[in-house]
Amino acid sequence: MAWSVPKTWGYKETLSSSDLNTYVRDNLSFLKNTVYPVGSIYLSVVSTNPGTSLGFGTWVAFGLGQTLVAINAADADFNVAEKAGGAKTVNGIDHLHSGTTSVSNNNMNVTSDGSSQFAINIHGHNFTTSGADRSLAMSVVQPYITVYMFKRTA
Repeated sequence: MAWSVPKTWGYKETLSSSDLNTYVRDNLSFLKNTVYPVGSIYLSVVSTNPGTSLGFGTWVAFGLGQTLVAINAADADFNVAEKAGGAKTVNGIDHLHSGTTSVSNNNMNVTSDGSSQFAINIHGHNFTTSGADRSLAMSVVQPYITVYMFKRTA
């Protein structure tokens, strides 16, 4: 439906209350569905469901604990809408197996001298660890700010 003008609208003409109600209802519906069509994402720092605050549509919580990334058709990791991925932590040392002396993964290099001591270089920063625990979980969470996200489903 497109924006409409009442059939009797004219200079110094009066509208019936029925025509005016129809005009307002139809145009508000048009505006709502143009601004927030089904599939839209609504962001807010207020937890109120947009169906309540905006007064229309069915909205569900969306992307809980996740950040948004724009589609990039040239990158298989980001080429489809609503594709999810990633991890909050990366564990590199547990990839070292018996007899393996080094492992490289996403700019993280881990080397071992065959004992329980490991030298770790992450983006040019050097660390050393030792002991029987062969795991080192590392946070990879980007700086963030939390908001409420909702997706319109109807």
